[in-house]
Amino acid sequence: MRLAYRIVGGLLVVVFSFIATLAILDFMDNGLPRCPAGLTTPLSGPFSKFGATGYAYLVPMPAFNQFADSLDNANRSGMLVCEDGKLLGPAHSAAADIAKAGRGRFLHWRELGFIFSTSDNTNPNNSGRLYSIVNP
Repeated sequence: MRLAYRIVGGLLVVVFSFIATLAILDFMDNGLPRCPAGLTTPLSGPFSKFGATGYAYLVPMPAFNQFADSLDNANRSGMLVCEDGKLLGPAHSAAADIAKAGRGRFLHWRELGFIFSTSDNTNPNNSGRLYSIVNP
């Protein structure tokens, strides 16, 4: 009878550990929404630092210039930047805000490309995450 209690007790410990692990992983999720469906273009490094300091990185994308924000329309671009399938943002952020605050802010600007920051302000060249652009 004691063996049965030990087996049941052991199974309960495993089940509760599994549930606790799932809860912790859910809590640790950065809370970013999933990237929407659309034409996806992977971004590959190395990513260039944008500016002398801060969290901003540059990805030149001349093929997308016709969709980019510009002085005549600062909200033209509908392109989105994703990190491991999660949406970054806010879009159309000022370059100074991207460099200073980071946290996923990005900008798609004509003749420059995409200026972006990672969700946790790490260097995208060694974060181990995959970055992409989505045109929904």
